[in-house]
Amino acid sequence: MFQQISKFIIEGSSAKTFHPAFVLSSLLVFALAFPSPSLTQTENTDNTKQADNYFNVISKAGLLRWPRSAMPLHIFIKSDDTTDGFRPVFVTLLEQAFSEWSAGAQNRLSFELTNDPDKAQILCGWTSDKNDMTKLTEGGHALVIPEGHNIQRVQITILTKTIADKDLSDQFFKRVALHEIGHALGITDHSPNPTDMMYGNPPFNTINCTLTDRDKNTLIALYSLDQETINHRAINMANMLPDKDNQSNLARIIRLNAEAAKAMQTKNLTLAVEKLEEAHNIDPNNDLINSNLGSVYGNCAVVASIIHQTQRAQIYFNQALPLLAKGPNRENYLSILRFYESFLRSNGKLDEADKIDKTIETLSNR
Repeated sequence: MFQQISKFIIEGSSAKTFHPAFVLSSLLVFALAFPSPSLTQTENTDNTKQADNYFNVISKAGLLRWPRSAMPLHIFIKSDDTTDGFRPVFVTLLEQAFSEWSAGAQNRLSFELTNDPDKAQILCGWTSDKNDMTKLTEGGHALVIPEGHNIQRVQITILTKTIADKDLSDQFFKRVALHEIGHALGITDHSPNPTDMMYGNPPFNTINCTLTDRDKNTLIALYSLDQETINHRAINMANMLPDKDNQSNLARIIRLNAEAAKAMQTKNLTLAVEKLEEAHNIDPNNDLINSNLGSVYGNCAVVASIIHQTQRAQIYFNQALPLLAKGPNRENYLSILRFYESFLRSNGKLDEADKIDKTIETLSNR
């Protein structure tokens, strides 16, 4: 069904002028590994003996941060949870971790808790299944959805059990929470120093579970930069993809999403659809994949309407809109709705077009 449209785009007269109407969102994953028993920790609280931050490390990976206009960041923490190993104190510790980063940022960031996940920019949840991680050795991860050099949305997931299926200590949980929040705020790499909360593989006998001055100073350095400097430090997406030998569901979804985005850049809608449908089959509830698959279906609908394949365009609109309604990309959803309204009016379906117009008005005023 998709091959004819894709072939028209690639080989037909419109190949030189067609550009995908809807950009796919990327997905970045940042994680903290469980401690290795072979490592020991040497506490060093004298930060004057070291560089005062590790900003040079994270800048090599590219710069990403929340825009000032997004403040306060709305945080949703799933509290009524039945996940094995979950304890209510985890919610308290997570809230404390957000407060610690807020204080460390010296008023450059602010947070506000919300009970509505649809209004949240950072969503925090739990799992006891190691297969939900990109690697079986991870204690948690932050899935970051960027938009240019700005962060659009983050999903933090913390494992409620150790890799040996034992309960987490409050102390280690606090370290995981601080670490993943740091990634969610734009720290795109790890500190080389084991005493910092943003170190990637904390020692087995971790003791210190509070932000160091280096952690705080790194975040302050990131949010003190002018936007032009940020824009010249592009995120290297290729370096952030999971290894090919990593076959966890999440790792496969991230790779498939990246392959779909690359296919869109070469105007290959067929391949983009195939990749995203495969990702959707792995996890039908993944908001980002729903949104991106809806966007590709939307592209197909627009092209079908341009070449006057009305029935096919209607099928694609019917596939696109429910998926986009569940995803985080509101702009793409509104764009598809506007195209659909125009499509309906041009085909004499005025009552249906009026209903879509009311939906657009409601969404635009939110």
